[in-house]
Amino acid sequence: MKKFALNKGIAIRQEFFGCLIFDPTTERFYQYNQDAFKILKYLKFPATKTELILRLKQDGLKMNEDCLGIFLDDLKRKKVLVDASSDKTLSLFTEISMGDIVPDNYLVAPTGCTIYVTEFCSKRCLHCIVRSSPNVSTKNDLTIKEWQPIFIKLREWGVFSLIFTGGEPLLKKDIFEILGAADKLGFDLCLLSDYDGINQTIIDKLKQLQNLNYIQVSLDGASELTHDFLRGKGSFNKSIKRIKLFIDNGFEITVSSVIHKNNYSEVLQLAELCKGLGVKYLYLNPIAPYGRAKEELVNLCLSDHELYKLGLIYYYIIRVIGISSGNQFWENLNPEDVLKEDFFPFKDIPTVMSSAIFQLSINSSGDCYLDSKMKSENLFKLGNAITDDLKEMWNSEKLKPLRKTFTPGNSAFIKHSDLLNLITT
Repeated sequence: MKKFALNKGIAIRQEFFGCLIFDPTTERFYQYNQDAFKILKYLKFPATKTELILRLKQDGLKMNEDCLGIFLDDLKRKKVLVDASSDKTLSLFTEISMGDIVPDNYLVAPTGCTIYVTEFCSKRCLHCIVRSSPNVSTKNDLTIKEWQPIFIKLREWGVFSLIFTGGEPLLKKDIFEILGAADKLGFDLCLLSDYDGINQTIIDKLKQLQNLNYIQVSLDGASELTHDFLRGKGSFNKSIKRIKLFIDNGFEITVSSVIHKNNYSEVLQLAELCKGLGVKYLYLNPIAPYGRAKEELVNLCLSDHELYKLGLIYYYIIRVIGISSGNQFWENLNPEDVLKEDFFPFKDIPTVMSSAIFQLSINSSGDCYLDSKMKSENLFKLGNAITDDLKEMWNSEKLKPLRKTFTPGNSAFIKHSDLLNLITT
């Protein structure tokens, strides 16, 4: 009789509402209730439908074969389940332990963690939120020996993915040891890099990582003039070369574009350029007034009208030019949604911050913040990953006011101005 098993790499974590499933191959999340979690719990090892029904009865959950079959078929359609080829499973399964705090309005752990492995960079980009440059000291940067136990704690906690950024992560001396350590633990890995020295040797090392599913590079305009304005003379041609090298080696690339008043008019040309290069995803990122941008580029932030129009342009890029956003909100939009009066997806985006629902960031010395904007403003430093307990940080009383602003189904972010009001009241 046919056995069902969790697909390779699928990660499942118990939550207050039931469970959260993460598929690293599609970067998708699925939410299910407590009954679904009980079923999935018995699929840590392959089982037939009959075996599942018997185990569920023993657990006090009555479910007829037809209902179970519908649920299993739904999971197979989403590729969470596959027909078992062996009695082994390679998935991550995290349960809430006795004594753990069980949240009722936020996740038991972040879904992902952004790792700033260094703030050193060979460039001095005008908008950089962490103020990276060639002059930044690296003496307090954590080494592989210090990162490894942090990664182990994050994985045991149930964190699904790690985003490696900087500075420029590929300039860190032991970066491949660090990436390799995270890869061996089964994290879904993402690398953000604009390293001008990228070559085939580096590409070949990245290819050895089994779980590197996402690489993001920057392209901030369709011409040298607009791109090099932010990142320095000669950067445009190096970015094009870098994108081609990644794509020629089989990587699916996301291009992130910082949009401001100087390049706003050529967003469509930028999308056409990316399409021609074979870029799979394009992420439009309105410039945010934080870090170095707060000091040097505030006058280039988009107006509300420009932000509104950018939403319409992005929809056109996805639907007509045919390059994906990689984001389910944008991919699921239809023309009726765009025509609604309240369609304004980029509203307040440049100044929103995390409301402590699913994000965590760790900087190069181990300090923990909710996101990079908060780090740049020195808001809500939670502690240090070396010296403090990660779970205690996440469940800190000081995050309660933030979390009270979140309601399920809405954005898990808060406007900076609203955050300041919370702090001062």
